[in-house]
Amino acid sequence: MDSLYRVSSTVELFNIILPEQEGLVLISVLPPDLNDKGLWTKINIENIASDDFIKPVDYTKYFKRPFALSLNLEPRIDILIVKKEKDGYYLANFCFTQYFGLANHSSAFNTPINVINIGQSILSIRDMEKIYKKDFPGEPYIMTDYFYNQNVSSMVPYGTNEQYMRMYLSDIFTIGKEKAYKFWTYASWNIVDGWNYPRGIDRFIYIPGKGIVGGSFDFYFESYRQPKRLSTFNLKTRSYDYTKKLSSISNTQWIDNILNEKIATAEELK
Repeated sequence: MDSLYRVSSTVELFNIILPEQEGLVLISVLPPDLNDKGLWTKINIENIASDDFIKPVDYTKYFKRPFALSLNLEPRIDILIVKKEKDGYYLANFCFTQYFGLANHSSAFNTPINVINIGQSILSIRDMEKIYKKDFPGEPYIMTDYFYNQNVSSMVPYGTNEQYMRMYLSDIFTIGKEKAYKFWTYASWNIVDGWNYPRGIDRFIYIPGKGIVGGSFDFYFESYRQPKRLSTFNLKTRSYDYTKKLSSISNTQWIDNILNEKIATAEELK
């Protein structure tokens, strides 16, 4: 994440691909922002209560087709995954889970929220900015205005994220011998008192059959720039001690990340 957010940490991506359901689940293990615990903590698997595990029967509700269209599956932060290594089991300290439908059809047909449609026409964030300013003169561009002025943005034409949020295809290229698709998420910054995680992953690279192999998590790493989010209460002085920012990235750099659609990609693909 150093190339995007000036943070010396990594993110691990786990893809659960459901080809028969035309669906994909992305579980991103993100670095906790209030401590130096790292991504994983070694655990005794026997100490986890059986009720804390997601049972196979609970997955059946996700096996509908098409996957993301049949249920309103918003991103969530209440699931943690366990991985098995040679020396034991490890529990992720923080996970972000997002559900996607998979499609391949023309832009002439609507692409609903949380659907990765590799058949749509190409449209970049900068292309959208031109269209946006032409159709809504005087309105701040919702993709960047929050970082220019720290103003909460609204979806135009005056709707909600659920009505207008969409993932746009902006590029098609090859990684090795595989075709890769680059996407960005059109959504507003309408939450100021916590993580804006309903926006989901901001920009990402998708390879059919492999899943999402790179991305950016602006909603999460924005908190690394806010000292007030990193405060602790001092019992002696009866006041809050504000720690330094975990990220030194400026608003200018942040906006450049957005407009130029910068993405951190998997080490295995470099």
